[in-house]
Amino acid sequence: MRILSFIPALAVLVTAVAGVATPPSCGDSEIACGPDPTTIKRDFLEHPARDGHALTNAELVRRGLPLNAPVLRRGSPVRRTNPSSVPPPPVTITRTGVIEVLNANNNNVLGYVSKNLVNGGAQYGYDPSIANALIVSFTTDQSGSGSDLDISTTNSNPSWPLLGLVQGRDDTDSNFTPGSYEYGYLGGVANPGTQPGDRPTLIDNSYFIGSPRTAETAVWTFNSATGTLTPVWINQDGTTPALQTWTQSTGLYIGGDQGAFFARYPAPVTPVTYVFVPQ
Repeated sequence: MRILSFIPALAVLVTAVAGVATPPSCGDSEIACGPDPTTIKRDFLEHPARDGHALTNAELVRRGLPLNAPVLRRGSPVRRTNPSSVPPPPVTITRTGVIEVLNANNNNVLGYVSKNLVNGGAQYGYDPSIANALIVSFTTDQSGSGSDLDISTTNSNPSWPLLGLVQGRDDTDSNFTPGSYEYGYLGGVANPGTQPGDRPTLIDNSYFIGSPRTAETAVWTFNSATGTLTPVWINQDGTTPALQTWTQSTGLYIGGDQGAFFARYPAPVTPVTYVFVPQ
């Protein structure tokens, strides 16, 4: 009788072991389908953000950052007799504040993009308390609006000082299309980030579970009239999909098909929009 009673338990054990080699059948959120955070494998080592002074003055102007300090050279001073041919730097506007997360169905405020990473540290989520809000800054030209913007963060993990988009854990490529569940995270990305128009790039970012994930940073469009911040993703072939943004279990996601994502991870999802609030 003891032998017979042991057989069902053995069958359960064999099934569990066999299941390790196959994709999980997720009946909950994408976050819940991830590995145990205590077993996280880091693909990128955390490190302090690179010093912005390593960038050229031209790159600093493009990003709206202060120019490098002048280097004093020995020798007799030479009086300039002709006007400089170098044009003055463009007039820019730098904004600092937080990002509201709104329910796109009714414009109710769900909370703020949080300074705390969720999903084992892979992505940003939202928090109802402004005390936990991520502080961000970005620079536009004098018109006030702008596209292909980098957004910097000041009170989150210093290894990833840029707010960008990161390829999702279960994706097989870096493309977002209608009919595909594949998705991305709102995540942290290391300096120097990616350039406007860059395709998905393997660069140090907040995702560190399993194999490395691609990311993009110069992806934000700001509308000064409405305050909305809209992300844009570029696929591997250079096309720009109609990007959707949503939340599930407080995690913040992007993708080409929210419905297909929900079919794979059937916990409730809510479409969201982002609104910048100056501080």
